[in-house]
Parts: sequence; structure tokens; C-alpha cells
Amino acid sequence: MYRLMWKHVKKSDKKAKKNEPMPLNVSKEAFLCRVNSKAQKKLDFNIYYKDREHIKRPVILDIHGGGWAYGDKESNNNFCMHLANYGFNVVSLSYSLVFKGKLEDMIYEIAKLVDYLYKYQKRFHLDFNNFFITGDSAGGHLTTYYTCCSLSKKLKNIYNLNNIYFPKINAIAPNHGAFYIKRMKLFEEDSSMQKTSKAGSRRMLFGKNYEESEQFKYCDIDELFEQLKNENMLDKFPPCLILTSDKDEFLTGQSYLLKQLLKENNLECELITTPNLTCNHIFNVFYPYKRESIRFNNKMRDFFISYFNKSN
Repeated sequence: MYRLMWKHVKKSDKKAKKNEPMPLNVSKEAFLCRVNSKAQKKLDFNIYYKDREHIKRPVILDIHGGGWAYGDKESNNNFCMHLANYGFNVVSLSYSLVFKGKLEDMIYEIAKLVDYLYKYQKRFHLDFNNFFITGDSAGGHLTTYYTCCSLSKKLKNIYNLNNIYFPKINAIAPNHGAFYIKRMKLFEEDSSMQKTSKAGSRRMLFGKNYEESEQFKYCDIDELFEQLKNENMLDKFPPCLILTSDKDEFLTGQSYLLKQLLKENNLECELITTPNLTCNHIFNVFYPYKRESIRFNNKMRDFFISYFNKSN
């Protein structure tokens, strides 16, 4: 069922993006790095450069969405080009999906890529004094999850991340994110479809016996925050811009829950939304050239710029 659903999404996405306009003054280069996760040995990634110039610029890592089951480094091609056009060097990646790996592989691969980029930042012209992350939908979940892992010894142990370098993250911008997997509601609560999708997604992310998995204990953002509290690291969580839309029927509530959680813990955050009925799930990623999308993405740009390391 899950495969068929995402096969249909892929087909409709491809049709919708067929004639999308893209910035002409941005270049894209494809690279490969070794990760040796349980799911794959090598990881594909792109870097987008403004004006086709190899100049050291602030970095945005973009983590694509797709229900942890669909997408790759090309999924947000136009969105990444628009971000690069703002004056960032933007990185996108093809992490392992649930039909091949688990959540532990996704987190491990993201961490290994960032570690690799940091080590070779001169080669790729990346300014890691100004490092930012955005991710849409499932990528929003991975954005906050990686961020928490970067701050927690416990999570590093769970995900085998102890020998990986985590640079300081200046700010993050989760985009229409899925922050509460245990509260995910795709169908009516008591329906067989909801029960099937809930159990199925958990097994795919955490394994057949997911309820016994230590990783499943830290599934949702509030559980991750509780662990950061236990380690006295929660105050290190970076400034967060939450992007959502009122028309995002499944996930907009999760964005408001995240904002509430951040505010309760006195962490820097902002939320931007729109009542526009044409602006549904990840509209600003899917159609970055539209007027409301430009407003959202300009807000992300300005938010990131406000947290630049000026001493660099």
C-alpha cells in the first residue's frame, strides 16, 4: 500500500513540475561520498552555486521530504536553485528510504555527509561558520532529529555517531514538518487504514519489533527534547523558523505543537503560515516562483541571515 501510494505521488509530482521556471544564473554539480551505512556504501549529493561561481558562501543543507519513502537529491531542485540564488551554497542529498533502510540509516547518512562536507569545505567552497538546515515534511522531521543528535551523547550512542563531527548549526527552518510520528494521522483515527498506516510506517522506520527499539523511545520531538534536558543541552538548540500553511491538513497542527514546545522551553523560534487556500503542503518548496512562496522563502533567507556569524 505504501509503495503504491508513493508511486502515485511521484507520478503526480513529475507532471506538476514538468514546466516549472528555474533561475538561470545557478549551477548544479553532482558528487559522491562514502558513508557505509547499513543501507548503502555511497551517498549522492548535489551542490548549487550562485552565478555559477565557486565562491565560499554560507551553507544550507536541504533535506527532502516524501514520507521517508520517496524522493532524492533532485526532488527539490528548483527550490535549491532559488535558495542558491539568495547567495548560499546549497547541498541536497539522496539518503536511504524506508524500502531500503531505516531511520537510523537516514540519520547516519546525513551526519556522515555533513562531516564529509566539513572536512572538505575548502574544496566545495562552503562557509561552515554559517551553517543552516531546512527540510520539508519528513525532511522537517529529519532536520530536527539530526539537530538533536548533534547535541546529545545519548542519541549519538544510539545511532552510532560518536566518531562523526557535528559542526555548530546557526539556525534551522523545518518546512511543513512531521515532528510527531506517534501522533501522525493520515486517515480517520479508528479506521483500518489509519491503524495499518500507523503500524506500517513505524515498522518501516524502526523495524518489525519497533516497540522494543530504543530508537522508538525517542521518536517525537518532545521525547528528543526531554533527553536534551536530561543532558543539560536543550538551551543549545538553535533558533528555529517553522514554515507551514493552514491548508496543510495533515501536518499544520504539528508545526503549532513544535512552536509551543519551543516557547515553553524559552527557545528562539518564529512561525510563518498562510490562510491562502491554494497554498497546501510544502507549496513553497514545490512552487518557489509563486508570490506566496517567494514571501515564505524570503522570510527563510532573512531569518538565516539574521543569524550569520558576523566575525567570519
